[in-house]
Amino acid sequence: DLALTQAQEMLKNSAREFLESECPPSLVRAMEDDERGYPTELWERMAGLGWMGLAFPEEYGGEGGTLTDLAVLLEEMGRAMLPGPFFGTVVNGGLTILDGGSDAQKQQYIPRLASGALIGTAALLEQDGQYGPDSITLPANQVTSSLRLSGSKLFVEHANTADLMLVPVRPTTYGYSEVTIALIPGALPGVSLAALDSIARDRQFEVTFDKVSVASRDILGVVGQGWPI
Repeated sequence: DLALTQAQEMLKNSAREFLESECPPSLVRAMEDDERGYPTELWERMAGLGWMGLAFPEEYGGEGGTLTDLAVLLEEMGRAMLPGPFFGTVVNGGLTILDGGSDAQKQQYIPRLASGALIGTAALLEQDGQYGPDSITLPANQVTSSLRLSGSKLFVEHANTADLMLVPVRPTTYGYSEVTIALIPGALPGVSLAALDSIARDRQFEVTFDKVSVASRDILGVVGQGWPI
């Protein structure tokens, strides 16, 4: 039975009604020329509805919903062409940390991602624009107990407002296939942004890291075991 439950139908209808009122095409067009790329007031109202926390467990401040619940909501967001960092924050950021993070990382990040207080993104792509493990070449040199990054990532969505970035790197002291995921604050010294043009006029950036240090506590999972995550 692939039909939506009664609660999911209510979520779908309420989300559609809200977005038709608060995110009309005129707003989407206005955001094409907005420096931020989305209105903070709309983000805060969505947070007040519990949308960011929908698919997170209650123990981390979420609503305890399912991935199907989240899919219903994302479908309505797509229908409305909703601008903003919802997917990067909730799916690329929060659900990845929920799946692969330590207990301390989950406690540190997920409640704030689920409340909308923290905005996340994933800095995945490099020069060849591919998603395979061989495309991750950003070097991370081992310096005492930390990794030091120097290089860049491309097409990073909403990096201009991101508080947290998931950054796959390749430690130089490990084998070529040993991808590692670093959790890097967006405002960390050594992180710089350059806006990239987009046909869709959404906010995408080249993110450059200049000798950025990543402590062991900020590695998602284990060094050298990031590709499965």
